[in-house]
Amino acid sequence: MTTLDLPQEFGYVVIVAAIMAFHAVLQGMYVGKARNKCFNNEQFKTNPKVRALSDEHKKLFGCEINKTGYPDMGSGVYSQHLSYAEWLMFNNAQRAHQNYLEHLTPVLAFLLLSGLVYPRFAAALGVVYIIGREVYGQAYRKHGADKRLIGAIIFDIALLGLFGGCICAGSALAGCTWLAKL
Repeated sequence: MTTLDLPQEFGYVVIVAAIMAFHAVLQGMYVGKARNKCFNNEQFKTNPKVRALSDEHKKLFGCEINKTGYPDMGSGVYSQHLSYAEWLMFNNAQRAHQNYLEHLTPVLAFLLLSGLVYPRFAAALGVVYIIGREVYGQAYRKHGADKRLIGAIIFDIALLGLFGGCICAGSALAGCTWLAKL
């Protein structure tokens, strides 16, 4: 049987990976909050066009439209009946979270794989990544797409560092010591 000896410090990498995944879930809660605010209010529910959609939905499924607007993801038929301010707030929250999810698989792979050889380096960059994601998400939700840049720069630097660490870790494991020393 083959065994894999992990450095004791790899525990830090596991902790950071767990925090990162949980942070992504927390970011999704902001979308839920925005959904509830936009779709679960009297102005939206009493809109005649929304009432007509609700009647049609009831004929098809035997129930009212979901109170938080599912399955609308921000560009669907329900969102067309939001005010611009509501639509923008919902879509900013939606995009901040979706962008996190789009990057989560590769960043976790880079974190875990670079952490096999460089656990403290990987864990530290993972923390920087989470901080960048928090800055990005808050700025996007509060101020719109144009204000997310500082957070994006922070997490992109961490992402590139983790990618580089992953390449160096793979090289070290493959015996290419000249690259691993970079």
